[in-house]
Amino acid sequence: MTKLLPGGGISQFDQQFHTHDFVYVKPGAKHSRLEIAQITKIKAKDNLAHVSVNFFGRCHDFICEGSTGSTLVLDEVRFLMDEYHKCLICQPQRQLYKIPHSTIIGSDEIDGKCYVLHLTTSHLIDEWVSHDDHYYVNQYLSARDTLSPLHAEEFQKCDSCCHERKSLLRRNARLLRRHQPLRGLELFSGMHFLPDARDVGLMLSRGRWIGYRPRHVRFR
Repeated sequence: MTKLLPGGGISQFDQQFHTHDFVYVKPGAKHSRLEIAQITKIKAKDNLAHVSVNFFGRCHDFICEGSTGSTLVLDEVRFLMDEYHKCLICQPQRQLYKIPHSTIIGSDEIDGKCYVLHLTTSHLIDEWVSHDDHYYVNQYLSARDTLSPLHAEEFQKCDSCCHERKSLLRRNARLLRRHQPLRGLELFSGMHFLPDARDVGLMLSRGRWIGYRPRHVRFR
């Protein structure tokens, strides 16, 4: 069920969506994976909202298509790089470009939220896309079907959602530094070589498996 939020956003499936948020859109008949779009307007009525979105393409797909006969091939992409645009082929699987294609979809076609920033610096890109559902953009598709630089002032995002996302990442990083990753899965990942796990007792020393003793469990 879709609920209208104060200020014009919507809530569904325990997620909130606002204008300028980036979302996954369920694929159409010609596509096999989720598409990525940015919400530009939300109009809610009853339990369904009509959402205006602007689609974004994946640079990796554009480059691959270009190498088989498109107007822009990989060598040309490298040639067109300048000081501003050094990140053109950096992390292409997570790099998006804005395309002049907008439409209206039902809120039931939205399949989750993703997070997009305008980035051009390699180390910032690498840090940002190391997280799931993170993408970056610095290009748009021109009328000549070539990729051109998209300047930071031409990019919009939902500032409150981005701030909340970054706060969550910082909080998770602090918890990880404080408690360290769990080792339980590493411990039991090799249990298949034992004769019968029900008859095996494990002895642990500082998180490492050091031996087993049948029908007896001992931790130290």
